[in-house]
Amino acid sequence: MILSADDPYMFSSQNEQDNRYYGKLSGLPILQPSSPQEAKEMVQYGFELSEQLKEPVILRTTTRLNHSIAPVTLGKIKKPKTLGDFLKDPFNYVTVPAVSRNIHVKLLKNIEKAKDLSCDSKYNFITGKGPWGIVCNGVSYNYVADAVKDLELQDRVRVLRIGFSHPHAGYPDQVLYKRMQADSGGGGRGTLHGGVGQGPGPGGRLYLFHQGKRFESFLPAV
Repeated sequence: MILSADDPYMFSSQNEQDNRYYGKLSGLPILQPSSPQEAKEMVQYGFELSEQLKEPVILRTTTRLNHSIAPVTLGKIKKPKTLGDFLKDPFNYVTVPAVSRNIHVKLLKNIEKAKDLSCDSKYNFITGKGPWGIVCNGVSYNYVADAVKDLELQDRVRVLRIGFSHPHAGYPDQVLYKRMQADSGGGGRGTLHGGVGQGPGPGGRLYLFHQGKRFESFLPAV
């Protein structure tokens, strides 16, 4: 597991780099929790995912989550494995050019496996109902949930929360978007996208699509 603590808008650090770039650059899965409880659960899931894919998994957090305090419910604690064996495998671990070319093929296959896992992940879910949709991830989900409740839009807006944000199968035009369309019976009038984790920008802007036109508005970084 690789834990990244990003700081959008530099609230408590000297830079606001977006470490999701490393996930895209290296082809690694990215998990983005929305709460301390979910962060704890994603760590366990991330280790399981790492063992399944035989590669690192990035847990990407941001300032508001890292500076928050909340009760966390622990689950069953597995008995740790304190001993292991290291097997020499130069055709996987010694990355000279001839080996690297073969390993890169494995990486590309892993990306396809991770896409399928992402589409079926319990960390990508929909709440609410109605003709409008908001797509968000990470701590921004909390802001969206509060706004929907305060504005009493529970019957007008569906929220697609993306927790397993990379890789994905053609978001938003394919599986995830179709999930929202299926949930509404295909009758959605527009989609409001808010920071999904596909690269630069997410978490700072909302895009409203309605009748073929796009409207853009700036939001405080999260």
